[in-house]
Amino acid sequence: YDIDMAVDTYLISSYAATVTARLPPANAIEAIGRTITIKKTDSSGHAVNVSEQGGAGPDQYTQPLNSRYDAITVTSNGGQWYIVSKFP
Repeated sequence: YDIDMAVDTYLISSYAATVTARLPPANAIEAIGRTITIKKTDSSGHAVNVSEQGGAGPDQYTQPLNSRYDAITVTSNGGQWYIVSKFP
């Protein structure tokens, strides 16, 4: 699932299968200075994996959200995506 930078918060269900939420490259014009929150909404055993298109992901690796209500907030400084907060 490609993340659209026009939306600040994503509630994603991975009930049927594992979902990968792909952030745009951190140096993309629409990403620089933006903060995005992604939250897993279902109770299935499938993860929501947060990654980056063409990159390693926030804090340099794909971030898994494994349990219901797990969430991550990330921001781009124009060079890479950084984790602002992660629950749990």
